[in-house]
Amino acid sequence: FDQYGLTAPTTMDEWIETTIKLRKALDEDGKEDMDALALRGVRGPGTVLLVPLCLLHAAGGGDFDENGKCIMNSEISVKVHEDYIKLVKAGCSKDWSNYDWYDVKDALTSGRAASGADCNFFAAEQWNSEDSKVVGKMAYSLLPGVEVSNTWTWGLAMNKASKHKEASWLFIQWATAKEKLLDASLNYKNFDPTRKSVAENDEVVKMFIEMNNYQDIDSKMLAKARVLPTKNAYIMEFCDMWAVALQEMWMGTKTVQEALDDLAKKADNAHFFE
Repeated sequence: FDQYGLTAPTTMDEWIETTIKLRKALDEDGKEDMDALALRGVRGPGTVLLVPLCLLHAAGGGDFDENGKCIMNSEISVKVHEDYIKLVKAGCSKDWSNYDWYDVKDALTSGRAASGADCNFFAAEQWNSEDSKVVGKMAYSLLPGVEVSNTWTWGLAMNKASKHKEASWLFIQWATAKEKLLDASLNYKNFDPTRKSVAENDEVVKMFIEMNNYQDIDSKMLAKARVLPTKNAYIMEFCDMWAVALQEMWMGTKTVQEALDDLAKKADNAHFFE
């Protein structure tokens, strides 16, 4: 970005414009094999729950209304998706529909992509991996025009039918203890400590501060983070439908309106909330 006189975009229009400029600059510099932007495109929840869902909520849209009716074909949603497909076509790999989270991570770490939008913990490898070609070269920003951040979580659970409940409980206590999470962050580069006390530990904060503006952006993102998708037992099935609709828009087999109309119809017919 510094080399080509570009700055981090703050609106969706700026993001598209900046990506177009970046693609042009890379081509003129003989770097046709370097993508201007890396985003997920594979069929799966991560493709839609990270960037598109945040953009949709930032624009005032959503996935379902209070009655469980899918509103993905609303006027707001159509505009958001039209812009998003413009963005993907402007800067992403020709193999975008096969890009999973590790492809985005590897593209950024190896320097094969000039920018990207995905999980915050990718920074760990960008700054600490022996294979990283971007150590000291990365900077971070919030999604353009987005004041909310979707939270993805993993968890530890105990099966009520377990015959080893005490051992299970002791393991969960050990794995989530302050000491263990602090050790994971400081010695194993876990960039998502789930305890507030660990995230705010002086040594952890110092580690983050050394990574350009990561600490500042990560703190702002976490302050606005919440679970954005409407809760239902079939969220993964819905996300697969949504990701397929995105691929249809990108390939041009359906217009944005057609793809979203079909998505809304399929979601309603699936009766996710019954």
